[in-house]
Amino acid sequence: MKIQELKLLVAVAEDLHFGRAAERMRMAQPQLSASIRRIEEDAGVQLFTRRPRVDLTPAGEEMVTMARRLLAELDTGVSRARAIAAGRIGKAALGFSPPAMLSDLPALVQEFLAANMNVELALVEGTSGPLLEKLEQGQLDVVVTREPMWGEGLECIRLAVDHMNLLLPAGHPAATQERIDPATLNDEYFVLFPRSSAPQYRDRIFLWCRESGLTPRKIRETESWMAVLGMIGAGLGISFGTELLGRIPFPGVVYRKLGQHPLDVSFWMSWYPERVTPAAGRLISHICKRKSEERPSTPFSTDAF
Repeated sequence: MKIQELKLLVAVAEDLHFGRAAERMRMAQPQLSASIRRIEEDAGVQLFTRRPRVDLTPAGEEMVTMARRLLAELDTGVSRARAIAAGRIGKAALGFSPPAMLSDLPALVQEFLAANMNVELALVEGTSGPLLEKLEQGQLDVVVTREPMWGEGLECIRLAVDHMNLLLPAGHPAATQERIDPATLNDEYFVLFPRSSAPQYRDRIFLWCRESGLTPRKIRETESWMAVLGMIGAGLGISFGTELLGRIPFPGVVYRKLGQHPLDVSFWMSWYPERVTPAAGRLISHICKRKSEERPSTPFSTDAF
């Protein structure tokens, strides 16, 4: 049975008058009467009595109850489909580097979820390399990392400005200085992430080091920021941090500026517009709108490297 036929059944059942029902459905009465007769023939039962007045038969009452239920379910389905298409209902997956949570990203996410309570947002923590791989593979809708991606169909915006500084044990001789010459740190142990975790980030740091007269020769590697801070606090090395990371007080660790031109290690949000779910697209639009209200968004450019 077609949707229009269901609506005709309900209209006649509500008005119990073919003329008024036809007027409500904006059709000629003979056309409506013919449609009802066709429905009865297809069902093999009489749904309405015509004389002395129009009324529902017991079979008609059952058929109209079914029609109302189907139409209500259809309306619910259409409304839900429209909400999903608009991103008000659905799922999204956001990948992020842990220090990104020291920016305004958590507040932006919370604001979005408060206004979109039917969106299920998966938050996936990781280092830049694996996160970008998951984005390329379609396992994530959007990622926030220190390494923007570039490629066909990809879009990026700068989410949070950040610059590199130095993390030292509190008892380190250089901890008394406000700014430290990188060239004086060549014989130190550096606690760093392996290159596989954040290849562009590490390559940029090492390029900056060479330009600043620093060549890290002794390196201890770990993939956890908590491990980095713990090792520094224990006096097992020094490391490169950032201004955002400096917001975290950690026992035995001090943050100092480097006495060279600053290295931009901002956070970037990257996504493929043609791949994201509608809910993820709504999240991205929300974040982009909020960031544009603060300042013009900085598009991706290879000049940033």
